[in-house]
Amino acid sequence: MISTRRIRFEDGYYIPHPRLKVTTMQNKEFLIGALEEGEIDAIFIGKAAEFNGDMGKNLWLDTKGAHVVYIMGKRRSGKSHTLGNIVEGLINDTFHIGTLKQAVLIFDTLNIFWTMDKPSVDQLDELERWDLKPEQVQRMAVYYPRGMGHSYYPKSYKEFSVRPCDLDGTDWASLFEWDPLLDPMGQCIREVYQRIAVEGYYDGVKRIDAKSDYSIDDMIQCIRGGQLNFRRETLDAVERRLAATKSLSIFSSQGTSAHDLFKVGQATVLLLRDLDPQVRGLVLGLLVKKIIQLRGITTECEKRAEIKIQEAKKLNSHERTRLELEAKQLEAKAKSGLPRGWILIDEAHNYIPNTGIIGSKAPLKQYINEGRNIGLSIAATTQQPSGLDAAIRRNADVLIVHSITMTSDIEVVSNMLNTTVPDEVEIGHEHIESRTFEYMVRELPLGFALIDCQNANRVFLAKIRPRASAHGGREF
Repeated sequence: MISTRRIRFEDGYYIPHPRLKVTTMQNKEFLIGALEEGEIDAIFIGKAAEFNGDMGKNLWLDTKGAHVVYIMGKRRSGKSHTLGNIVEGLINDTFHIGTLKQAVLIFDTLNIFWTMDKPSVDQLDELERWDLKPEQVQRMAVYYPRGMGHSYYPKSYKEFSVRPCDLDGTDWASLFEWDPLLDPMGQCIREVYQRIAVEGYYDGVKRIDAKSDYSIDDMIQCIRGGQLNFRRETLDAVERRLAATKSLSIFSSQGTSAHDLFKVGQATVLLLRDLDPQVRGLVLGLLVKKIIQLRGITTECEKRAEIKIQEAKKLNSHERTRLELEAKQLEAKAKSGLPRGWILIDEAHNYIPNTGIIGSKAPLKQYINEGRNIGLSIAATTQQPSGLDAAIRRNADVLIVHSITMTSDIEVVSNMLNTTVPDEVEIGHEHIESRTFEYMVRELPLGFALIDCQNANRVFLAKIRPRASAHGGREF
């Protein structure tokens, strides 16, 4: 159990009223994000930092429910540090209350989370102050893009790849930054996909049947002989892009299974920095779509099994036996499916942008909008909240807001809040009675954050706990 040692932070705020009200655990510690009562499952993320009697109380983030967590702040404000704390809590028993084990997949776009398999070496004094100890993430797997390994990578690192046939027409168009509806080349590549993967086509001599496991060569062959109704220069341009794509080592005929990357009780780190940004977006999009699909099947099988078991209790022995057998088959299918889990992504504004074409945008929007219905959570950081797609800005049920100084971003974050902002606050010796949120978020010291959640009566100040595992980020 985490120590309940109260720590006084000199940089805290004083908020005269209203008095902070947040869901509390039996020992009066705060539980943020909790939407239902009963057995607790949560991870330790920090302590309250207000001079109102709550200073130093432990803060826990609910993990019983599925959540959308946005972590926002300017550069060097502590966003990646906070994201790493969530990983530690989800995987290591030290920072976790409850029995729920989930999968964790980290899209490491900056290659800074691989260090988490080592204990912290740079926050030892702060860990001791919090009555914590250095500790590595206990169950971690690291993958790098196929063909992009380095001599200094440990032998435990594994390659990952994607299959060309896992892409649909929209994916191909996004990879090349073509609009699939308005751009002739986007229209062309969608038509090529439709013919080779769905409908089949006639090449002037014989019928070519559709192939679900098509290759890039199949796409090129369709362009050359499929009698497509596009101008020659359009067809040539699409063929050239596909021919260039064949050289990308990330594509293979096998691909890496989502089951290998999304395992219960394991933190999987995908090192993506060496990929072209558009290819990164493609990889994110394909894996997110596959996770949604497989997890959806799993939850449906689980629910159908529950219904059959309840129905069986009302029937005679013969019918009961049949339904119980069907329920067991569904339970077995669900057990072989994907578990509940979290996706974590750094610099999310690059992959769910307000403007621009990238293959990760639509799948991540679907994940954020629908993932909670099938037990999928997400924690995403951004240094540019105004750059996030406007349709998903208000979908978070927990906001962790580090220091922000850009006025446009402060305005966006204030409009994303689920709860109220105090009318007055004391920061140092200054009493502020107007534009309180702006002052609060601008003045945040490193490691502090404003917490906004649906089960609190207002935003409040927190100090994020020190990392137990090594932090891979460096500042120059």
